[in-house]
Amino acid sequence: DAAVRDGTPARRARMVEQFAAFFLAHAQRLNSEQLNLFDNVMARLASRAEARSLVELSTSLVGVSPAPEQTLRSLACHDNPAVAAPALTSEVLTDAELIDLARHCGQQHLLGIARRKRLNEALTEVVLRHSGKDVVRVLVRNAGACFNAAGFASLLATAERDDVVAESLGLRPDVPADTLQGLLAKTTDV
Repeated sequence: DAAVRDGTPARRARMVEQFAAFFLAHAQRLNSEQLNLFDNVMARLASRAEARSLVELSTSLVGVSPAPEQTLRSLACHDNPAVAAPALTSEVLTDAELIDLARHCGQQHLLGIARRKRLNEALTEVVLRHSGKDVVRVLVRNAGACFNAAGFASLLATAERDDVVAESLGLRPDVPADTLQGLLAKTTDV
């Protein structure tokens, strides 16, 4: 705690980097108690580290099993989208947590969520409701994003004025027949 509190930014960055490297080298062999200890220490280090160090940490922890859940959750909520984006793709985060984040975060954070391997209908609906053009384009191209009827209706309305969304929507294999017919009737030659 003293090292985190009183250390220079460069020293804290080195600590985060070295501790993460040690964790990654040994993660497979840790029992749950040891994992919790590592997770608590990394979360404490991350709370005082600079964004540059946290981007690397966030990127390196995604896909690690077993995952340091507390650390990944705190990184996913970080104000800096470069830090949050990798953690937002982590399978550690629950759909409820992601829905809450999507309601309160900015467009760059929504891009991170839209790039997840899997998004259920409820999450997709919230992301669509709060998204701008770039997020919609990423979301409609994501084969792992599930859309309900309202979601497809929203995409259809967007496709009328955005040829990229129109083309991507037309290429989705899960588009209902009526939505596809509406798409063909209302969009441009693209």
